[in-house]
Order: sequence, then structure tokens, then C-alpha cells
Amino acid sequence: MRLRSRIPAALAGLLACAPAAQAPDEGSSSSSSNGNGSGSDDASGEADDATSAANSEAGDTADTDTGDTSDDGPIPAACVTGEPAPQSIPELVARIEALPHPVTIPCVLASLPRPLSVVATDSEFSIQPAVGEDNPRLFILGDGLILSVVPAGDGAPLLEFSEWVDSTHTIKGELAFPITETIDPGDPYDLEYQDGLTRCGVCHANEYEVAERPGAHASLALQPVATSLVDVDGLDALLADCDWQAEAARCELLSGLLDHGEVVEGAFPEDLPTIFD
Repeated sequence: MRLRSRIPAALAGLLACAPAAQAPDEGSSSSSSNGNGSGSDDASGEADDATSAANSEAGDTADTDTGDTSDDGPIPAACVTGEPAPQSIPELVARIEALPHPVTIPCVLASLPRPLSVVATDSEFSIQPAVGEDNPRLFILGDGLILSVVPAGDGAPLLEFSEWVDSTHTIKGELAFPITETIDPGDPYDLEYQDGLTRCGVCHANEYEVAERPGAHASLALQPVATSLVDVDGLDALLADCDWQAEAARCELLSGLLDHGEVVEGAFPEDLPTIFD
């Protein structure tokens, strides 16, 4: 929980109730010089002490402040829907549309039921490349749908997804975030072409159009190379060390993944090829 700088109620009450300074009556200055302080002097001293204590506490809490000023925190509570995981791209789009707008990737991640099955890779061979072990590409594995995100780098604004159509092929899609407007049915499949293939088809072989899904293409599913895998148990340390002031977007994504329930090490089907096969 991120702390906010605020004056405790007791101190605030003391400051509010301290009497205003009054002009000294005749003889008060001599009384003070004799060591018998007036009532207003006592109140002023108490107020000064209270102000000093309040400022000290505010300084202490400011050191731990993450910049969050909302009651919900960086990820709205409404993102945690309690709904089942989407198992198709249309179901994912419906989930996104139902979340509070503008929709962020951390909000989408927070909406998923736990436990989450996650595979992390530091591979740079992707249109959504990892940026070292501290910013791995993260695959969230579902029965019908795989999501992928990355905490930093050029691919950070993208939510990529793959919907299984058989044991070796998936429909590919992506959306750029934040989402501020209604998603058109064809938006997830609006992937630019290279040499007659979608961007996904450049690496994923056997690409073909999906007749019942206008604009969609399916292709061979791939799994990360074993030597590129990053230990999912280490993700908590990345969040704990995250600098909310300097890299808020990265911290929010890790929070959306890790702060809403159990995350476990997942695995792709063993018989899937890698990009190098």
C-alpha cells in the first residue's frame, strides 16, 4: 500500500484549536521577562511543536509515496471483475469494453482470475521483444487464449493475443493501449502486411485467412527457446524494486500482473516448435 502525506487527525485538531495570538496587555512583557509565560505564549509553543511534528511526519511519508493520489491506487478497483477469463479474441474485446475507460493493460491483467499461468522470456526475437531479464516478455496462458505483454520497450503499449484454433495453430491479434474508444470488430486483426503476410506471419509459418472471422489470420504457434526462459518466481522482486516515480507505467503493469492473486510458472505444449526450428 502506498502511503500519502497527510497531517494526523490529532495534530490537525491541535492546530485548528490553537488560539490566535493576542496583543499583550499591560505588564505581560514584564511577566514574560520574569519567566512567567502568558497563556498565548504557551499555545503558540504548542502550535509550533505540532506544526514541527506534522511536517516531520509528512516528510517521512513523502519518502515512501509512489505518486498515487487516488483512493483506488494506480489500478482502479473496478478492474478486478471476478469474471471468468476470456477464451477467445471476441471475449477479450468484450472484457476490455466493460472495463473503466480509458482502459490500460494493467487493468486488463488485474481483471483476469487467479491463479495466472505465466511464462517469461528475455528473447528479443519478436515484434514485442523483451528488454533484458528485468523486462521479460510475459505470456499469460489460458485454455483458449494466450496474452502477452512486456513491461518496457517499444512493445510495452501493445497487448498481443493468440486464440487456439487447433493444437498447433492460433489466430493472432493485438491492440495498442490505452483504449479510449469503442473497439471495432476488425481492429484486433489490423496487422500491417509485409510481403503478403501479416507481421505475425513473418515468423509464424503456415499463415492463412480464417473465413469465419473477417480480417483474421491463423498461423503456426511457437514457444520460447528454453534458454531464454526467465524464472517467474523472480517477478515479485522486479515489482518490489520498481521505482514508481521514475517508471510508473512499468510498475503498474507488474502490479496488474502480480498484486491481484497467485501467479505460477506455466509451460507451452512440449511439441510446439520454436522460432529456430
